Amino acid sequence: MRLLVGKTRAAVLAAATLTLATTVGVTAAPAAVVANVAHVAAAKAKTAHRCTTAQLGVSFRGADAGAGQRFLTLVLTNQGATCWTGGYPWLQFYGRFGHAIAANESHVPAPHSAIMVAPGGKVRSCLRWGAVSPPFVHPHVIGVTPPGALARLFVPWRWGAVFRGDISVTPLKSGTTCP
Repeated sequence: MRLLVGKTRAAVLAAATLTLATTVGVTAAPAAVVANVAHVAAAKAKTAHRCTTAQLGVSFRGADAGAGQRFLTLVLTNQGATCWTGGYPWLQFYGRFGHAIAANESHVPAPHSAIMVAPGGKVRSCLRWGAVSPPFVHPHVIGVTPPGALARLFVPWRWGAVFRGDISVTPLKSGTTCP
């Protein structure tokens, strides 16, 4: 889903403002307030750019295991100006000497759209892989490429062997916790 800009986004925001006003018990929102909210939001949407690798930091949280599976939350943190991202990060495993090794990434089907990320804001993707029986790959580093970017962020891989290099990835969502 693409980011809505211009009059279309303004119309959506005006409708949402009126809906919110009705929901909280106001019978009608002043037209000037609705127009101002729509104008400001449309202007911000036009000036925000796609998040670049250079402005994002990567970390991992919530390592867990169960029934031969491993689970981990990949977190991207905006270290720059407000930007947008959305979709699936791309992952690549690297061996001890920096050579690329198998990373068979599969995308978990789920709805996704553009996410505005404020400075310091975080988005996450949930990772899952098997770790019960061979054949395994033994990564030492993982490269993470944000959606729409060309450069990677590199982080030491501290979560053990990965069955055949198979890893499932969910689309980015706001926040830092996987369900």
